[in-house]
Amino acid sequence: MIKDPRLYSGSLIGMSEKNRHLVETNPHIRVKLDSPVDPERLEKALEETEADCPFLSYNVVPDEGLFLKLEENPLPLVLSDHVSQDINTPENNLHSAIVYYTGDSITVAVTHALTDGCGIFWAVRTLLDHYFGMEQGAYHFSDEPCYDRELMAFELPVSEEYREPSVPGGSYLSFQMSGDKNECESFMIRIPYAGFKDLCGRWNASGQTTLTILSLKALISSFPGGYDHVSVRMPVNARNLFDAPYTFQNASIANMRIVFDPDEILGDETDLAKRTAEGIKKQSGRDPVAWQFNEWRKVLFTEDTGERMKLIGALMGQDAILVSYLGRELAGASYAEHVKGVYAGAAIFPLMVYGSAVGDALYISGFDSCGGRIYKKELINVLERYVKEVQEMHI
Repeated sequence: MIKDPRLYSGSLIGMSEKNRHLVETNPHIRVKLDSPVDPERLEKALEETEADCPFLSYNVVPDEGLFLKLEENPLPLVLSDHVSQDINTPENNLHSAIVYYTGDSITVAVTHALTDGCGIFWAVRTLLDHYFGMEQGAYHFSDEPCYDRELMAFELPVSEEYREPSVPGGSYLSFQMSGDKNECESFMIRIPYAGFKDLCGRWNASGQTTLTILSLKALISSFPGGYDHVSVRMPVNARNLFDAPYTFQNASIANMRIVFDPDEILGDETDLAKRTAEGIKKQSGRDPVAWQFNEWRKVLFTEDTGERMKLIGALMGQDAILVSYLGRELAGASYAEHVKGVYAGAAIFPLMVYGSAVGDALYISGFDSCGGRIYKKELINVLERYVKEVQEMHI
C-alpha cells in the first residue's frame, strides 16, 4: 500500500504532460545480450521483478495544482515484443513503466516522476537477476519502512552555518534543446574497463571524476571558444544521507555543479581530478543537498508564477553537460559475460553522458541535442587518446 500518494520531486520532473510518458524523455536502459531474448524466460522474470519492485506497478496521474500522485494499478505489466515510443500504452495496461524486447535487447523505461536513475537501475538489475536464474533479485526491500519515503514531503534541516552556493560571473557554455531530431544523436561506446580503471589510478580519481574529465575534454574539443566558464552537472543520490536507502521515490533531485575555466579542462589531468574531487566532496554533504531539496520544495508551494520561475532559473543554472557514472552493479558477476552492451539515456538535458561497467567493459552512452552532432565524434577521439581500444556500438 502507498502511504502517501502525493509526489513532490516527481511533480517537478513530470510537470510537462507531453513528456511525462514518452520513452525518450524519461530514464530508460537498454541491455544488449549475447543471444536472442527468450520471451518465456523474460516474461517470468518480469513477473518476479514486479513482485520485488511493486513501485513498477504504480501509475503517475494528475493531482491538484502542480502536483502528481501515485495510484496502484492492479493489472500486470505486459511484456512487449516491439519498440514502444510511449510508456503508458493501453496494451501495457497504462502503467508508468514498460519493458520490451527486440532481438537480443531488453529495454526498461520508467516515468521519471515515479523514480530516479537509482530506481530504474534497481529494476533492471532485478529483472536481469531473475532472467539469468537467480532466486532473489537485487531489490527486495518493499517491506522496509523507508520503501516509499518522499524526501521532499517535509523541509529538511540545514545548519545555520551553511551558505548558499555562488558561481563566478562571466559567460558560460550552454545549449538549448534542439527541436530538430536530425540535430540530435544518441550514442553508445565500449571501452575496456581495465583501461578505464588504469586512468582512475593514474589520475588518483574515482570513476565519476574520471568519466567527468573525459567528457569535459570532449566538450572543449567540440566547442572550443567564446565563453569564460564550463559548468558540469552531476546528480546526487541522497538516500543514504537522509536515512532512506531503499526508497523508490526520486532522491536525486539535488545536483552537484562544478565550474571550470576552459584552460583547466585542457590542462593537467591530475590537477583537474583533484579539483573535481574537491567539488564533489564539498557539494555532496547533508547541508548542500538538503538546501537544494528545500529550494525545490519552494517551487512547488510558491503560488506566484514569476517567483516560481525565478527559483527554477537559479536552481537549473547554466550547465553545459550532465555526467553520471553508474558503477558496475547493473549485472551480477555470474552472468555479466552475457551482457554485450548497455545504453542508459533520457532526453532531459541537451547533453548527457552515462557510464556503466559490466564485466570487462565500460559502456559510455549519452544523448546530444546541442546541434551539429559533433560531440560523439570528439568523445571517441578523446577516448582513443587515453584508452586506445574504443568501439562505437549500435544502440
